[in-house]
Amino acid sequence: MQCRYVGKYRGKRCKEEALPNSEYCILHIDFPNDEEDFERIARLKEEKVKEKVSKGDFNFEGVKLLKFDFSGIKIGGDVNFGYADSKGDIWLRRAEIEGEV
Repeated sequence: MQCRYVGKYRGKRCKEEALPNSEYCILHIDFPNDEEDFERIARLKEEKVKEKVSKGDFNFEGVKLLKFDFSGIKIGGDVNFGYADSKGDIWLRRAEIEGEV
């Protein structure tokens, strides 16, 4: 099943697969209150962000992240963090971004 998140900025539905027993993908689910599950979900979110970056996909609208470091990354277009929520910092130091953030 496809993630049910629909972007508020561009109105497009997320193309990621929903997690089992969830309507949302790993990037759009909330962090759980349980400490052990929290750490596991945080790792999965970070892995998915790295996967998207490696594919040149910088659409992170509505994602819920712990933190992430985009420092030094070359980005050939726009980066979308519209309506995103981060519990920590998202770093863009020395990132080369040809589009808008």
